[in-house]
Amino acid sequence: VDIAVVLQIPSCIITFIAMYMLGVTSTVYRKTARTRLCIFHKIHESVAQLMLAEIAFRGLVRSWDGTTRFLTPPMLLERLRGIFTEYVGRTELEQMAKVIFTVMDSDKDGQINCGEFIHACTYHGDVNMHALTAYFDETRKGPFWGRFLDDTQHEKRKVSERARTRLSFHSHDFESEGVD
Repeated sequence: VDIAVVLQIPSCIITFIAMYMLGVTSTVYRKTARTRLCIFHKIHESVAQLMLAEIAFRGLVRSWDGTTRFLTPPMLLERLRGIFTEYVGRTELEQMAKVIFTVMDSDKDGQINCGEFIHACTYHGDVNMHALTAYFDETRKGPFWGRFLDDTQHEKRKVSERARTRLSFHSHDFESEGVD
């Protein structure tokens, strides 16, 4: 028996357990494993999620005028109560609010700011804010093999060329929205 074959057995067992023997968790693992990944489309999906998260935060804290407000523990509990009241009891709801708030409040200052909320809404392991900015960084050179095996940058350049002839921004577009 080849040693390489023997060493793969534990990995196969763990994969089988993860995919089929962990109940709801296995259902999520199977769906994730079967999901087709297109990085080019994932980037755009992630930008849309970032924008939705920002709008959702403004709605939660009732701040449409651009002033900085924060999500507090009572505000989070109120929103969760509206969603989960018919599914869980008061004790479970309070525990849920405490755990979620503690995790979302990454700087531990007792309130959730817009950046923390966006991070919580969009952090799913594949494309986060860091990956998005790297994707659009024109000075960044990708890895050698990536230039041959990954068409993501090529697709971005093609769409960028088409967009250049159809879209244009003026300096006042940036000034009116507070973009640097």
